[in-house]
This record gives sequence, structure tokens and C-alpha cells, in this order.
Amino acid sequence: MSRQNLVALTVTTLLGVAVGGFVLWKGIQRRRRSKTSPVTQQPQQKVLGSRELPPPEDDQLHSSAPRSSWKERILKAKVVTVSQEAEWDQIEPLLRSELEDFPVLGIDCEWERHGTYLQWLF
Repeated sequence: MSRQNLVALTVTTLLGVAVGGFVLWKGIQRRRRSKTSPVTQQPQQKVLGSRELPPPEDDQLHSSAPRSSWKERILKAKVVTVSQEAEWDQIEPLLRSELEDFPVLGIDCEWERHGTYLQWLF
């Protein structure tokens, strides 16, 4: 590989990583902002003459119960091994609902031969 091709490949790779990191960073910021904005937004205070209304109490701002972090929820997740289609039919709706909250790139599964038929391995 010539020196020019190597430099071009290196620059392209670094640029791709930088742009990808920026897109991920902005996506995470937007997601955090949308989750925290209803809780942290304070109602606009009206000015009455020269006096302002007192700020809302902490109880009003944090009315919802504190939720566990996503890391704790993932670590408490139940691991399921499916070996028959009937079991998969029971698990699939729950899996789809959980994937709406925690999207993943894919599910780990393999085919395994047992005698004369194939079987899924997750």
C-alpha cells in the first residue's frame, strides 16, 4: 500500500470515528434532556408588583418516586434459554416490549443439530 493511500485511509478512519462519536454524543444528550426536562422544568414565576412568588418546593418538583438506574435494571435482568418453539412463543412478546425500552443490535442465537432436526440456541 502506498504512503498516499495509507494517509488517506487513516484520515478517513479518524474522520469517521469523530463524526460517529459526535452523532452518538448528541443523541445521548437529546435523550437525557427529553427524560429530565419534565422533572426539572420550573414553572415561570409571575411578578406581582415588586415581589416574586417563592420557588416551588422540592416535593412539587420531584413528585414521582425515584426510579432505579438503567444499569441496575439490566444487571437484575433474567437470562432465559429457549429450546422449543412453544417457549419462544411465550417469551417473544415480553422480549419485544423490553426491546422498546432497551434497544439492542441483535439477539444471540445459533442453530444446533439434535439428531435429524435443527434447533435454535439463544
